[in-house]
Amino acid sequence: KVKEGELEEESGKLIWSFDIATKGSKDLTEVAVDAITGEVVSVTTETPADQAKEKAEDANKGGKDDDKNDKI
Repeated sequence: KVKEGELEEESGKLIWSFDIATKGSKDLTEVAVDAITGEVVSVTTETPADQAKEKAEDANKGGKDDDKNDKI
């Protein structure tokens, strides 16, 4: 199940970033897709600890979305 998707700029490229949950697992699979070509550029696994760290980092940014981070 796709939990979240957002358009973001990473290393000068626009990418779609999707967090996908798998039934029976607390880990999320993060899939990054080039927004122009549709090419999958990375697939990583985030543990609950990774997710908490990312959430804390986002909170430290003030919780503000900018033009580069549009959640779907």
